[in-house]
Amino acid sequence: MVQDTISDMGLLDPNVRLERYEPSQEHGPAIKLALPLNSPLNAVLRDFAAVENRPIDARAMASPRNISTYFCILHDRENHKLVGIRRSAQFKAVLGARLIQFIDDSFRAVSDRVFRLDHDFDLVIVDDTVFINRVSAFELLAEVDEAVQQAALENTRQLEQTLPFIEFNGISDYVAEHKRSARIVAALRSRADLADTTVANLRRECRRSGVKVHMEDGKLVPELGQEMTFLQTLDRRRYALMLVDGRWEQYEAASRKAAGIREDEHVRRAPATRARQRGARRRA
Repeated sequence: MVQDTISDMGLLDPNVRLERYEPSQEHGPAIKLALPLNSPLNAVLRDFAAVENRPIDARAMASPRNISTYFCILHDRENHKLVGIRRSAQFKAVLGARLIQFIDDSFRAVSDRVFRLDHDFDLVIVDDTVFINRVSAFELLAEVDEAVQQAALENTRQLEQTLPFIEFNGISDYVAEHKRSARIVAALRSRADLADTTVANLRRECRRSGVKVHMEDGKLVPELGQEMTFLQTLDRRRYALMLVDGRWEQYEAASRKAAGIREDEHVRRAPATRARQRGARRRA
């Protein structure tokens, strides 16, 4: 099962780099992802993988329907550790089936308990990385929804420090009650470029995407009912196009994939240029 998992995910190829898991992203069922084990979203899996000398309960098999998950732990000669985990849907699938054996020239009913293992694992933990074979199973095993909801308030406070020109009080109240927005906040906190956001650019993109905001006491405030769309704009999930003159088409992206970054040198130099022009006018 471990070999098939590693092979199917393409991890035998040293050039393969899996996309990082993001809680706000709608990943397809076939997508393979990775997430550092030290991520806050991996707290449950991290604690599970860290247990040594795990006790064995041979009587657990007496109630196989109560077993939700099975796993294996492997070590190599260099003392690297691998943990494979699988939800036990197939594991219990044959409990209600009628099974027979072909012995000599006759069929005989199988009276012993038989457990069917799966083809591969839902995820494998290798050293400091969680490799995700099935996103939906990972989210259940890692208890992602619970983790992002519990961390929602702290994540919002961290965003407030990174983006001090945004009023987050109303957003905090909204995030505390809405799971999808809590996932977006968790994704935003992991962005390395968030501090480079400017209030002017953010207001412009809100206007283009139809997100209603206003300035209050020097801070940008999304209007009531606009909290989700405002967070989507910060997370690059709302965009607008004008392909027909005079009509802005506004869209919401359930999933996104970066296609590159184009640096605009004129825009980057503009503030310094305007400052020099103002200085020249004062001297004149």
